[in-house]
Amino acid sequence: AGIGAESGTCGNQLTWAINNGVLTISGTGKMYDYSSSGGPGWSGKKSSITSVVIQSGATSIGDNAFNNCPNLQTVTMADTVTSIGEYAFAGCAALKSVVLSKGLLSIGWYAFSECRTLSDINLPSQLQTIGEGAFAYDEALTKLEIPGSVTSIGMSAWYMCSSLKTVQIPGSVRVLGDYAFDYCKALTEVTLDEGVEAIGPYAFWGDTALKTVHIPASLEQVGENTFLKCERLADVYYNGDKSAADKISIGNGNTDFTDANWHFFSTDKIVAYVTRCYEIILGRGADEGGLNTWVNELNSGRKAAAEIIEQFVASAEFQNKNLSNADAVEILYKAMLGRESDPSGKADWLAKLNAGQHITAVINGFCGSAEFKAICDSYGIQPGTVTVKDGTPVTPGADNEKIKAYVERCYQIILGRGADEGGLNTWMDELTSGRKAAAEIIEQFVASAEFQNKKLSNSDSVEILYKAMLGRGSDPAGKASWVEKLDAGQDLTAVINGFCGSAEFKAICDSYGIQPGTVTVKQPTVPAANDEKIQAFVARCYKIILGRDADEGGMNTWFNELKSGRKAAAEIIESFVNSQEFQNKKYSNADAVEILYKAMLGRGSDPAGKADWVAKLNNGQPLEAVINGFCGSAEFKAICDAYGITPGTVNVPQLSKMAVMQEVPADKPVVKETVNNVTRVEITNASDTVNEQLGTAVQAIYINEEKAKEFIGRCYRVILGREAGAEELNGWIGQMMNGSKTADQIARGFLFSGEFKGRNIGNEELVKILYRVYLNREADTEGLATWTQKLDEGTGLNDLLNVFAKTNEFKAVLKNMAQ
Repeated sequence: AGIGAESGTCGNQLTWAINNGVLTISGTGKMYDYSSSGGPGWSGKKSSITSVVIQSGATSIGDNAFNNCPNLQTVTMADTVTSIGEYAFAGCAALKSVVLSKGLLSIGWYAFSECRTLSDINLPSQLQTIGEGAFAYDEALTKLEIPGSVTSIGMSAWYMCSSLKTVQIPGSVRVLGDYAFDYCKALTEVTLDEGVEAIGPYAFWGDTALKTVHIPASLEQVGENTFLKCERLADVYYNGDKSAADKISIGNGNTDFTDANWHFFSTDKIVAYVTRCYEIILGRGADEGGLNTWVNELNSGRKAAAEIIEQFVASAEFQNKNLSNADAVEILYKAMLGRESDPSGKADWLAKLNAGQHITAVINGFCGSAEFKAICDSYGIQPGTVTVKDGTPVTPGADNEKIKAYVERCYQIILGRGADEGGLNTWMDELTSGRKAAAEIIEQFVASAEFQNKKLSNSDSVEILYKAMLGRGSDPAGKASWVEKLDAGQDLTAVINGFCGSAEFKAICDSYGIQPGTVTVKQPTVPAANDEKIQAFVARCYKIILGRDADEGGMNTWFNELKSGRKAAAEIIESFVNSQEFQNKKYSNADAVEILYKAMLGRGSDPAGKADWVAKLNNGQPLEAVINGFCGSAEFKAICDAYGITPGTVNVPQLSKMAVMQEVPADKPVVKETVNNVTRVEITNASDTVNEQLGTAVQAIYINEEKAKEFIGRCYRVILGREAGAEELNGWIGQMMNGSKTADQIARGFLFSGEFKGRNIGNEELVKILYRVYLNREADTEGLATWTQKLDEGTGLNDLLNVFAKTNEFKAVLKNMAQ
């Protein structure tokens, strides 16, 4: 650290040194807390400090550590720092740049208050707590992005940040503290994400420039005088209808809020509208990233319906279809007017496009129609307009087509799926701009959370890289050599870089017109075992999962398990959840899932994710399934990295065994018998769903094992387009044979799977699939046309499945399976 004459200690294992105005902290552990009049020795030299560098090893910054350093301009802290104490940088009026630790979990009271020249600060992605007044009086702060990991925002957190213009509060923050953005005079727009339940009193008091507020259906309480003196507040966008909004408990003094122009909308309807755009304009189902992007644009009011259509038509995916003007116009008739074109109208628009007008002229021409307005009204959104552009769209050149083909090849070989539009465009831009070469794109795919979550063996990973980079399967000797190196601790980038210089990779890159490039080989890093961090993790498990402080015996037990490497983080959480103490609390599945979100992801749940996990638990899956599902997440990894421990995984008990225990009374066990070489199982308490579908009131049914196998095999072939693996097939058969899953539930599991979504099936082909799976026949012409049209018009897949599941034909299929 360059410790010289001006140096000293600031913790049991921390030292400090000042050289040419740069104060450097080095060592390991916590920094002392001290007042401005005391401290470790630099308090008397605060005026000489212009920069602070906190090196790797330091875990926390003490209270009052650097407050009132008048000439301090920059702060850089290593990623080992997890907490910043109260008033740590308060009153540093010259502070302009702060690089926060990526491992930071909490910012203390008034930690950066009165840093009047600090214009921008990036909050790390796993931050959980922002204390009272943390950024109060930071008059130069203009931009604020609060990460979704934050669960607590203290009162007056951004009080009098007079240059702050827009704010988005993530749903992980259930309650926004009192006075949080009080007197932020430049603030014009506020967005509260779904999940926020209450806004404290005076939270936006005196925000005289505030014009727009977006509030979620989850909001239940608006505190007293929350929007007092927000005289310019004109629009409030609410995710729900008026009857739901009337239930919000609003405190006194919110006339500016209640008198604003309220806009009511439904997220479900907006999702249906965006899905409709994907299906009609792009001819495929929506990818998750794109769907979320456009739904948020509509929800927030930043874009209207016509602007979404404009974006779809301008996308590379649509342009690459190279449609004729006639086909493009026909699509816009269906998307905006909900019908086929009329001959004269279509001819008129074609003449304009052929004469050089831009396709936006058609979009804008349809914007004012009663038909488009009716469609928008049905989805609860504004029609809007678009600006008509000059000229005609440019068709992508051959090089772009080659680059597109290369990126699609990476998706297919490395991730095993088709490309989503957002990812395709991103990587195409990187290649066409020259910012990245072919090998670097492969490195990004291999480093992605999606690839990492597959948890492939070193052998499988090497095989994929042979196919992606050399265009062939591996040779035994070469593969064995690479696997040996990976098993010894080398990173996958060593394999990528090893293939970069090969003639085979160069030939592949030449065929796509791109540069091979190289990558930097990463050195494997092993997190250091730090006693204090491990103890903090165990204490956190006690507090979140059991709701109490750790006892000495328990702390020592779990600390030793983690430090010795006998158990990883996920296994500790599993032990807590399986403890008698946790079981005695008799939590509902919903409460248990919420606890695991907080313990493993560091945040409250998102509604869709929680609903999915609760449904799985209600269907008999164990809590280990939730734990293991969270193990591969980037959020859990980030938390484990912060504590210097390994995430790990847990073993999920066999669902079939557990389902039998839950579903079948002890005195009426499952009876399995074989008659004439046909195995069948009697389920003595068949579910209401099964009985309803079979059209019988009996309390026992028979499932023919061979016919169950045929049905599940049909699901794999028809829905996923492949044969089932033996283990996959047996897993589904077990669930059907023990009564924990009906045929309808199994089919839906396939249809809503990520693998099926990745096939990007159009509506007509989707209907054909439903006929083959549910009715075991090909679709008739009339039925195919009817149901395809329903999907084109916005009917959801779930609604359509409800119809198919209740048909007499499907009941006949089920009865046949029970014989």
